[in-house]
Amino acid sequence: FAMLLGYGGVQDLKIALANNNNVGQRFLQGEGVAKTHQQVIYNVVSKAQNALNILHENIDVTVLDHIVDTLKNANMVYIFSSGGGSSFLGQEIEKNLTRLGVYASARIDASIQAATACTTTTKDVIFATSISGNNKGVVQAARIARERGTKVIALTRKNSPVANTADMVLDITLLESRSIMRPSSSRIVFLAVIDIIINCLAIAMGDKAKQNLETIKHRIQ
Repeated sequence: FAMLLGYGGVQDLKIALANNNNVGQRFLQGEGVAKTHQQVIYNVVSKAQNALNILHENIDVTVLDHIVDTLKNANMVYIFSSGGGSSFLGQEIEKNLTRLGVYASARIDASIQAATACTTTTKDVIFATSISGNNKGVVQAARIARERGTKVIALTRKNSPVANTADMVLDITLLESRSIMRPSSSRIVFLAVIDIIINCLAIAMGDKAKQNLETIKHRIQ
């Protein structure tokens, strides 16, 4: 039954149902609305700080090392993301990899992602981002790529459908606040993880990355 609904199995279906229930509770039992701008400032900043502290304490350095090594040796990196939140993350990854001299291209359309996955090789890498971890298009494309021997990296929730299709997963699982008025702090955490990966990759690439960054700085004003 779960597979008929488009999920990989019963566990994937349970995760999706749990996430949907969590979203619904935010509307039914939300936090009280901040009364002043000062309260808004405190709420946004403190939630972001808490989320980054959780990341700092829980990020898997061993997985991070594998991701950096994989990106360093990639022939081409295709970034798969979709949706309002994840799409701009894909563009952020593409921009930063390009600045280091790593060939990268972001894909946000599900059909293009699937078509791209059908042409990847063992020398390419798929970099998937999904805040919810439930994007069916990204899951389908990642599965196709893995069948072709392409390594798949994922930034997403652990044990989600997207995570289950990847070779390397950096878990970004956060409990969202019950306030529907406040933007999600997960965006900030995703950007921090991307910055960490790019910084580590630049260090691993050494002089090559430095020269590319210096050239861009001098030639593009």
